[in-house]
Amino acid sequence: MVRIASLLTLLALAAPSAAQPPAVSVRGLEESVEQLDAALDVKRAYVKAAEVGVAAAKSKFNLLANGNFAQAERNQAKFELEAAEALLDIRKAEMREVEVRLNQVKKRLAEAKPDTGPKPILPKKPPNPATGAKASAEEAPKALEDKFRKALEDKFRVVVELQIVRGRVEQRKAVHTAAQTELARVKKLAEAGIVAQSDFLQAQQAATIAELDLLLAQTELQVLEVKLKAPRPPAVAIPEPRPR
Repeated sequence: MVRIASLLTLLALAAPSAAQPPAVSVRGLEESVEQLDAALDVKRAYVKAAEVGVAAAKSKFNLLANGNFAQAERNQAKFELEAAEALLDIRKAEMREVEVRLNQVKKRLAEAKPDTGPKPILPKKPPNPATGAKASAEEAPKALEDKFRKALEDKFRVVVELQIVRGRVEQRKAVHTAAQTELARVKKLAEAGIVAQSDFLQAQQAATIAELDLLLAQTELQVLEVKLKAPRPPAVAIPEPRPR
Protein backbone atom coordinates (compact mmCIF):
# COMPACT_ATOMS: atom_id res chain seq x y z
CA MET A 1 0.00 0.00 0.00
CA VAL A 2 2.85 2.38 0.80
CA ARG A 3 4.40 1.73 -2.62
CA ILE A 4 1.08 2.34 -4.33
CA ALA A 5 0.55 5.59 -2.43
CA SER A 6 4.07 6.72 -3.34
CA LEU A 7 3.46 5.87 -6.98
CA LEU A 8 0.21 7.83 -7.02
CA THR A 9 1.97 10.80 -5.43
CA LEU A 10 4.68 10.73 -8.11
CA LEU A 11 2.08 10.53 -10.87
CA ALA A 12 0.19 13.48 -9.41
CA LEU A 13 3.38 15.54 -9.30
CA ALA A 14 4.31 14.57 -12.84
CA ALA A 15 0.85 15.29 -14.24
CA PRO A 16 0.48 18.60 -16.11
CA SER A 17 -1.05 21.43 -14.19
CA ALA A 18 -4.50 22.78 -14.93
CA ALA A 19 -4.90 24.16 -18.39
CA GLN A 20 -3.85 27.78 -18.52
CA PRO A 21 -5.58 30.25 -20.82
CA PRO A 22 -3.66 30.88 -24.03
CA ALA A 23 -1.32 33.84 -24.13
CA VAL A 24 -3.10 36.96 -25.29
CA SER A 25 -1.77 38.39 -28.55
CA VAL A 26 -1.22 42.12 -28.27
CA ARG A 27 -1.54 42.49 -32.03
CA GLY A 28 -4.81 40.52 -32.02
CA LEU A 29 -6.22 42.75 -29.27
CA GLU A 30 -5.17 45.88 -31.20
CA GLU A 31 -6.99 44.59 -34.28
CA SER A 32 -10.05 43.87 -32.13
CA VAL A 33 -9.97 47.45 -30.83
CA GLU A 34 -9.83 48.78 -34.41
CA GLN A 35 -12.72 46.56 -35.49
CA LEU A 36 -14.84 47.50 -32.49
CA ASP A 37 -14.10 51.19 -33.05
CA ALA A 38 -15.40 50.84 -36.60
CA ALA A 39 -18.42 48.85 -35.38
CA LEU A 40 -19.14 51.56 -32.80
CA ASP A 41 -19.14 54.19 -35.55
CA VAL A 42 -21.70 52.10 -37.42
CA LYS A 43 -23.88 51.72 -34.33
CA ARG A 44 -23.71 55.46 -33.67
CA ALA A 45 -24.85 56.10 -37.22
CA TYR A 46 -27.73 53.65 -36.72
CA VAL A 47 -28.73 55.53 -33.57
CA LYS A 48 -28.64 58.82 -35.44
CA ALA A 49 -30.73 57.35 -38.25
CA ALA A 50 -33.23 56.02 -35.71
CA GLU A 51 -33.40 59.46 -34.09
CA VAL A 52 -34.19 60.97 -37.48
CA GLY A 53 -36.90 58.34 -37.93
CA VAL A 54 -38.43 59.21 -34.54
CA ALA A 55 -38.40 62.92 -35.36
CA ALA A 56 -40.10 62.29 -38.70
CA ALA A 57 -42.71 59.98 -37.16
CA LYS A 58 -43.40 62.48 -34.36
CA SER A 59 -43.78 65.31 -36.86
CA LYS A 60 -46.22 63.27 -38.91
CA PHE A 61 -48.19 62.24 -35.81
CA ASN A 62 -48.49 65.82 -34.57
CA LEU A 63 -49.57 67.01 -38.01
CA LEU A 64 -52.30 64.38 -38.27
CA ALA A 65 -53.39 64.82 -34.65
CA ASN A 66 -53.94 68.55 -35.08
CA GLY A 67 -55.51 68.37 -38.52
CA ASN A 68 -58.79 67.19 -39.95
CA PHE A 69 -57.80 63.62 -40.79
CA ALA A 70 -59.46 60.26 -40.41
CA GLN A 71 -59.03 58.31 -37.19
CA ALA A 72 -57.40 55.44 -39.07
CA GLU A 73 -54.66 57.74 -40.35
CA ARG A 74 -54.04 59.09 -36.85
CA ASN A 75 -53.87 55.56 -35.43
CA GLN A 76 -51.41 54.56 -38.16
CA ALA A 77 -49.23 57.59 -37.39
CA LYS A 78 -49.26 56.72 -33.68
CA PHE A 79 -48.24 53.15 -34.46
CA GLU A 80 -45.38 54.37 -36.66
CA LEU A 81 -44.17 56.70 -33.90
CA GLU A 82 -44.18 53.91 -31.30
CA ALA A 83 -42.34 51.59 -33.70
CA ALA A 84 -39.73 54.28 -34.41
CA GLU A 85 -39.19 54.87 -30.68
CA ALA A 86 -38.82 51.13 -30.08
CA LEU A 87 -36.28 50.90 -32.90
CA LEU A 88 -34.34 53.79 -31.36
CA ASP A 89 -34.20 51.93 -28.02
CA ILE A 90 -32.89 48.84 -29.81
CA ARG A 91 -30.21 50.82 -31.65
CA LYS A 92 -29.09 52.47 -28.40
CA ALA A 93 -28.85 49.07 -26.68
CA GLU A 94 -26.77 47.73 -29.57
CA MET A 95 -24.45 50.73 -29.33
CA ARG A 96 -24.02 50.26 -25.56
CA GLU A 97 -23.19 46.59 -26.11
CA VAL A 98 -20.37 47.49 -28.52
CA GLU A 99 -19.12 50.17 -26.11
CA VAL A 100 -18.92 47.60 -23.29
CA ARG A 101 -17.04 45.13 -25.49
CA LEU A 102 -14.67 47.86 -26.65
CA ASN A 103 -13.88 48.90 -23.06
CA GLN A 104 -13.26 45.28 -22.09
CA VAL A 105 -10.86 44.71 -24.99
CA LYS A 106 -9.04 47.97 -24.26
CA LYS A 107 -8.59 46.84 -20.65
CA ARG A 108 -7.23 43.47 -21.76
CA LEU A 109 -4.92 45.22 -24.20
CA ALA A 110 -3.54 47.45 -21.44
CA GLU A 111 -2.94 44.38 -19.26
CA ALA A 112 -1.35 42.38 -22.11
CA LYS A 113 1.13 45.04 -23.17
CA PRO A 114 4.62 44.39 -21.81
CA ASP A 115 6.21 46.69 -19.27
CA THR A 116 7.98 49.55 -21.05
CA GLY A 117 10.49 50.05 -18.23
CA PRO A 118 14.23 49.57 -18.75
CA LYS A 119 15.27 45.96 -19.21
CA PRO A 120 18.74 44.48 -18.88
CA ILE A 121 20.51 43.79 -22.14
CA LEU A 122 21.38 40.12 -22.32
CA PRO A 123 24.09 38.76 -24.61
CA LYS A 124 22.75 37.04 -27.68
CA LYS A 125 23.11 33.30 -27.72
CA PRO A 126 24.64 31.74 -30.81
CA PRO A 127 22.04 29.94 -32.92
CA ASN A 128 21.87 26.22 -32.50
CA PRO A 129 22.24 24.48 -35.89
CA ALA A 130 19.21 22.19 -35.70
CA THR A 131 18.45 19.58 -38.31
CA GLY A 132 15.30 21.38 -39.46
CA ALA A 133 16.96 24.76 -39.98
CA LYS A 134 17.36 24.22 -43.71
CA ALA A 135 13.73 23.24 -44.21
CA SER A 136 12.52 26.24 -42.17
CA ALA A 137 14.70 28.60 -44.22
CA GLU A 138 13.17 27.24 -47.43
CA GLU A 139 9.55 27.41 -46.20
CA ALA A 140 9.74 30.90 -44.65
CA PRO A 141 10.00 32.86 -47.96
CA LYS A 142 6.95 31.07 -49.40
CA ALA A 143 4.89 31.73 -46.25
CA LEU A 144 5.90 35.39 -46.29
CA GLU A 145 5.07 35.66 -49.99
CA ASP A 146 1.62 34.16 -49.45
CA LYS A 147 0.99 36.52 -46.54
CA PHE A 148 2.10 39.53 -48.57
CA ARG A 149 -0.04 38.50 -51.55
CA LYS A 150 -3.12 38.10 -49.33
CA ALA A 151 -2.52 41.53 -47.77
CA LEU A 152 -2.31 43.10 -51.24
CA GLU A 153 -5.49 41.34 -52.37
CA ASP A 154 -7.38 42.50 -49.27
CA LYS A 155 -6.18 46.08 -49.71
CA PHE A 156 -7.07 46.09 -53.41
CA ARG A 157 -10.54 44.77 -52.60
CA VAL A 158 -11.07 47.53 -50.02
CA VAL A 159 -9.82 50.21 -52.46
CA VAL A 160 -12.24 49.03 -55.17
CA GLU A 161 -15.14 48.88 -52.72
CA LEU A 162 -14.16 52.32 -51.42
CA GLN A 163 -14.47 53.84 -54.90
CA ILE A 164 -17.89 52.23 -55.36
CA VAL A 165 -19.17 53.51 -52.03
CA ARG A 166 -17.82 57.01 -52.74
CA GLY A 167 -19.84 57.08 -55.94
CA ARG A 168 -22.87 55.88 -54.02
CA VAL A 169 -22.42 58.67 -51.46
CA GLU A 170 -22.27 61.30 -54.21
CA GLN A 171 -25.37 59.86 -55.84
CA ARG A 172 -27.33 59.87 -52.58
CA LYS A 173 -26.18 63.43 -51.87
CA ALA A 174 -27.79 64.49 -55.12
CA VAL A 175 -30.99 62.58 -54.27
CA HIS A 176 -31.03 64.12 -50.80
CA THR A 177 -30.59 67.66 -52.19
CA ALA A 178 -33.39 67.11 -54.70
CA ALA A 179 -35.69 65.71 -52.00
CA GLN A 180 -35.04 68.68 -49.72
CA THR A 181 -35.74 71.11 -52.57
CA GLU A 182 -38.98 69.31 -53.41
CA LEU A 183 -40.01 69.29 -49.75
CA ALA A 184 -39.50 73.05 -49.47
CA ARG A 185 -41.54 73.63 -52.64
CA VAL A 186 -44.43 71.38 -51.55
CA LYS A 187 -44.43 72.90 -48.06
CA LYS A 188 -45.02 76.38 -49.48
CA LEU A 189 -47.79 75.06 -51.70
CA ALA A 190 -49.40 73.21 -48.79
CA GLU A 191 -49.30 76.30 -46.60
CA ALA A 192 -50.98 78.27 -49.39
CA GLY A 193 -53.65 75.58 -49.72
CA ILE A 194 -52.71 74.76 -53.33
CA VAL A 195 -51.82 71.11 -52.68
CA ALA A 196 -53.22 68.62 -50.16
CA GLN A 197 -51.53 67.82 -46.87
CA SER A 198 -51.03 64.24 -48.08
CA ASP A 199 -48.71 65.56 -50.81
CA PHE A 200 -46.69 67.38 -48.16
CA LEU A 201 -46.48 64.23 -46.02
CA GLN A 202 -45.33 62.22 -49.01
CA ALA A 203 -42.60 64.75 -49.81
CA GLN A 204 -41.55 64.80 -46.16
CA GLN A 205 -41.31 61.01 -46.10
CA ALA A 206 -39.23 61.01 -49.30
CA ALA A 207 -36.83 63.58 -47.79
CA THR A 208 -36.48 61.50 -44.61
CA ILE A 209 -35.72 58.34 -46.58
CA ALA A 210 -33.16 60.20 -48.70
CA GLU A 211 -31.46 61.50 -45.53
CA LEU A 212 -31.31 58.01 -44.01
CA ASP A 213 -29.92 56.53 -47.22
CA LEU A 214 -27.22 59.20 -47.34
CA LEU A 215 -26.35 58.65 -43.67
CA LEU A 216 -25.96 54.90 -44.13
CA ALA A 217 -23.79 55.35 -47.22
CA GLN A 218 -21.56 57.84 -45.38
CA THR A 219 -21.23 55.39 -42.48
CA GLU A 220 -20.24 52.58 -44.85
CA LEU A 221 -17.63 54.89 -46.36
CA GLN A 222 -16.19 55.68 -42.92
CA VAL A 223 -15.88 51.97 -42.09
CA LEU A 224 -14.00 51.28 -45.33
CA GLU A 225 -11.68 54.23 -44.71
CA VAL A 226 -10.88 52.81 -41.27
CA LYS A 227 -10.06 49.44 -42.83
CA LEU A 228 -7.82 51.08 -45.42
CA LYS A 229 -5.90 53.07 -42.80
CA ALA A 230 -5.44 50.11 -40.45
CA PRO A 231 -1.73 49.51 -39.65
CA ARG A 232 -0.05 46.62 -41.36
CA PRO A 233 1.22 43.65 -39.35
CA PRO A 234 4.94 43.71 -38.58
CA ALA A 235 7.22 42.18 -41.17
CA VAL A 236 8.45 38.65 -40.53
CA ALA A 237 12.18 38.16 -40.67
CA ILE A 238 13.36 35.28 -42.84
CA PRO A 239 16.06 33.18 -41.17
CA GLU A 240 19.12 32.53 -43.31
CA PRO A 241 20.77 29.10 -43.27
CA ARG A 242 24.10 28.97 -41.52
CA PRO A 243 27.02 27.95 -43.69
CA ARG A 244 28.27 24.51 -42.88
